[in-house]
Formats: sequence, C-alpha cells, structure tokens
Amino acid sequence: MKANQHFRQTLLDAIYKTMVLADHPMLYYRMDASSGTREVDVSGNGNDGTYNGTVTFGQTGAIAKDNDRAVLFDGASAYIIAPTLGSQPNAYECWFKPARTLNAGGPGLGVIVSGGDPAGRAYSYAGLDTGGEDSPLLDVVCGNIPTGFRYWSNPGGTITTDWHHYVIRWTGSTWQIWFDGVQVDNQSYNADIVAWTVKTPLFGALEDSGSIVDFFNGSFDECAVYADLPPDRIVAHYNAGVGNYSPITFVAGTQFVSPSAVSTLTLTRPTGVMAGDLLIFVVLVLDGGIVNVPSDLTLLRSDGGVRPNSYIYTKIATNSDPSTWTFTLSTIWWNMGFVLAYRNASKIGNAAGQETTDISITTPSVVAPQNSLVLCVFASGGNGNSDITLPSMINRRSSAAANSFLDGAVADFTNVSTGPTASQVATTSVSQGTVGQQIVLLQ
Repeated sequence: MKANQHFRQTLLDAIYKTMVLADHPMLYYRMDASSGTREVDVSGNGNDGTYNGTVTFGQTGAIAKDNDRAVLFDGASAYIIAPTLGSQPNAYECWFKPARTLNAGGPGLGVIVSGGDPAGRAYSYAGLDTGGEDSPLLDVVCGNIPTGFRYWSNPGGTITTDWHHYVIRWTGSTWQIWFDGVQVDNQSYNADIVAWTVKTPLFGALEDSGSIVDFFNGSFDECAVYADLPPDRIVAHYNAGVGNYSPITFVAGTQFVSPSAVSTLTLTRPTGVMAGDLLIFVVLVLDGGIVNVPSDLTLLRSDGGVRPNSYIYTKIATNSDPSTWTFTLSTIWWNMGFVLAYRNASKIGNAAGQETTDISITTPSVVAPQNSLVLCVFASGGNGNSDITLPSMINRRSSAAANSFLDGAVADFTNVSTGPTASQVATTSVSQGTVGQQIVLLQ
C-alpha cells in the first residue's frame, strides 16, 4: 500500500505573536482593531478588551518585520479595559510609544497598566513619572490611597518617543520591572504593601474610587497578561520584537537500530551538544509500547494502534546529562530510535500527527522562518522492504531500516514559504501502517 504524508504550512501573522502565544497568556491584545470599541483577545481565552475615550486606530506597530497595527491614546480620555480575570496574573507586558520625550524634571506621561479595587481601598499601577528625580523613572505604586508605597525604577537617561518594551513581574517576594529587555528594578516585597492584585487590567489609565484618571499619552501595542513570564522569555520577546534573534540550527544526531527483535533501546547523546540545546528523542516500535522511560524526559506525542508505534520525547540539555538513555519496551520486537539536537530552540510551538494505513497531515500553524524549524518524523512497517522518499527541500537528518519490518526517517525544514505543500509529498510503500508527525520548534 502506498501512503502519502502531505505537509502543508499555514503562516502565522508574525514571529512575535507566536512567541507570546507559546507562553500561554491569560489575555493578549494585538491592538490591531480598525474601528469600534472591541479589541479581540487572541489568546483564545475570550477576554476581549473594551476601548474607551478617544483612540486612533491604524498606527504603525512596534514589532519589527510585522505589519500589525497599533493604537494611539489621546492622553485625556483613552484606555482599554479587560474583563475581570478568573485567577491572579503575575506578569503584565506591553509595548508603548510616548507621544513626547520624557525628560528629567518634566511632567509624567501617565499610567501604563493598572487595576485592582475600583473603590480605591487598594490599587496597583505601573506608570511613567519623574517625581523630581534626576532622570525619567518607571514607577510602581501599590497600596492604600493616599498612603500607598512606591517603588521607583530608573531606566537611565531620557525615555524617547521610540517604541519601548515594558514588563512588570511579581515573583511572590519581589517586584521586577523590565525595560527594553533589561531588568531595571528588583525590589523586595514590603508586608505593608498591598500585593499586585490586578484581576481587571487597564492599559492606559487608572481607576481611582470610581473615576478614571492618569491617562497615558501615546501608543500601545501587543498588550498581554500572564500567570507568569520568566526572565528568559521576557528577553526573548524583546529580541523578537526588535528583530534580534538567532536562527534555530541543527547540531547533531544519533540513532539506534535493533539488530534483532529485542525489548530495550538505548540512545546516545549526540556529539557537540551544549547546555541549553533542545533534544528530541524519537522512538519507533513495530509493535507494543514503552514501559520504562528515562525520568528526565518529557513526552511530547505518542501514536499507537496501527503499526508502527511512535513516541516523541524532549528535554533541554544540561551539563549533567547522562551519555545514554535506555527505554524498556513491552514486547520483544524490532525497534529504532533517533536523538536530534537543536540550538536556539527553547519552545515547542505545536505538534501534529496521525497513524493510519494512509495518512495526510496538515500542520496547524507554522511560523515564519526567522525563528522556527519544522521537524518531520516518518515511519513505516510491514512485511516488505520500504523506502521513504522526501521532497527535495526537506533536510534528511537520519534514516534507518530494521530488517524488512520497520523503516524510519527524521528530517527538518526552515524555509516554510517554499516548504512542502500538499502537492509535494513524502511517500512510503508498505504493506501495513505508516506514521507521520510534524513538530514546530520555536526560539
């Protein structure tokens, strides 16, 4: 039987959008509305925002190599408010562009993000101010009006009218303020200060005792709220936003093919792997499954039911990793495995696959080539020799055959604009099942 693996990519709007979605935001506003009062939450959580006051749509956006738009707030009436969230967020992110330069000793530019108790008993906000200090400051106020406590953070020099990346993060014990990819403050929590309990985020203003005040004068783009956003991801978002990223590269790979029907499989760490590299483990078993997996591996996908059975595991390489990983199988049969190492890949964007006697796989979403790589896994099993043929634009990293019963190959491609389509297929000729999987790797 002939089985076709059809691979078709769907380009997402932007690199940056995909990176944000990979970090599971509670809400995410691209600020690309063109009219009306509604901003769609593209996180999929349904927390659409509502514009108030005078806003100007269609502004040039913050993100490099992205035609997405931004929104200008007038500084007198404009803001966007989210619905009350079901759980406590601890990280708030946006890109802002002041309408004027913020100089030492000059007036502030208003609130970036706020929320909390609208009655004014307790509130939190992160805004731009100068406060009589020597240079522009980002400030965070937390507490009871009028005795709230203030944390100050000095990003240094003048805050220009360029786009700036801004994140405020609560760690449970400290406040962190990140400005243009750099942590500029990290303050210990004071027990007298009300925690950042923003469950109804506002961008561009502050709700104080039922009134909206301290309107921001400038533009907003890419506003998001998270349960948390770790420091490495903050830096990654900033770098992606300004177009500063390194491509994902293939480091090396190893493989194991059982010499006969056996019940164990041992995979070896590839040469040249460094701490931080992403390791992908592919295990193909003609029949049966895996009963013992190394404890440091995380299952990404498994497909069973029609031979062969496939399992994909991942881990981030460390300096203390073993040199080998051994899997115990439930049956004594032919099997094979591959380990692939990739650099500058820290996230799995999505994974898709099917296992039938004749399959067609559509990748749910593949991002632009600058920060993504697509890993393809193929296998076939049956009672006759089979050969896996790949489109010319796919890089075959490793392939093997175990007797005449099992055939496997792993490959990847990065140029998704000219990558495999439904008319450019990978084929196998087998008498029984096939498996095909596709995994998107992200920075």
